[in-house]
Amino acid sequence: MISLKEFDTVIPTDQCSRSLFTAQRDKLAKLMRNSVSEAVPASGKSLEQVKRDEVLRERHIEQRLQRLIVRAKGI
Repeated sequence: MISLKEFDTVIPTDQCSRSLFTAQRDKLAKLMRNSVSEAVPASGKSLEQVKRDEVLRERHIEQRLQRLIVRAKGI
């Protein structure tokens, strides 16, 4: 039976290991938690700017999540 360390070394470059998947998932979760706190309007920011920033953050997170899912399909 192949060990996990060996398994991680034979994965094609277009796929990711379980540990990489977990690390990326944790980064996205942290990014989402931070975006919630940033969504609260700061002094000096207009409501339109806050909405625009929120849409950009959502788009960024969605793109990263889609790439991660595509790479993880080989797990």
